[in-house]
Amino acid sequence: LPKLRRQVHGANLLVENRNTWAKLQMQGGVSHAITSVPILEVVDEVLFIYTPSAQEKNISLTANVHAAACVVADRNYFSLILRNLVNNAIKFTPNGGTVTITSVDEAQKIRLTVNDSGLGMPAEDVAKINHSESFTRFGTDNERGSGLGLQLIKQYLQAFGTDLEVSSELGEGSSFSFLLTPCPKTPLA
Repeated sequence: LPKLRRQVHGANLLVENRNTWAKLQMQGGVSHAITSVPILEVVDEVLFIYTPSAQEKNISLTANVHAAACVVADRNYFSLILRNLVNNAIKFTPNGGTVTITSVDEAQKIRLTVNDSGLGMPAEDVAKINHSESFTRFGTDNERGSGLGLQLIKQYLQAFGTDLEVSSELGEGSSFSFLLTPCPKTPLA
């Protein structure tokens, strides 16, 4: 039953990714509804969705996000980006590992990062991601990826004027991060 639940989450995300990809192709690019998005609100939703999958693999899934942090983004795309990154992190992290979502203020931007203590990747796979090449790998429980999620993430982020930064070493885990513009400060009354 636990493995089936992870497969259902993965299948749902794959269907959503393929539908989004098809829509992008028909529209000729990313169209988005930019709003102020409270980071913690979206992160809490992602944690709610993926905590059962993490628990099934005895993975510690945590967030270190400032409660008032807010970014200017399309809420749906922002959620889809985080869901894909967390899903991948859980997929490639062995039992007993960790997955953490963090946000940090950095040079008038907010850096969001998903870190894992998983399998890590060889340099050639990191290069494929950086060059938007699609590839698939099997997770720690033989979960199969489509390679589509990371491609969509890169397209979404490029539409927002940023890119996915990948840091990974084989056997040492991975870090996926990106920068977004913080919400304008609301003046006090």
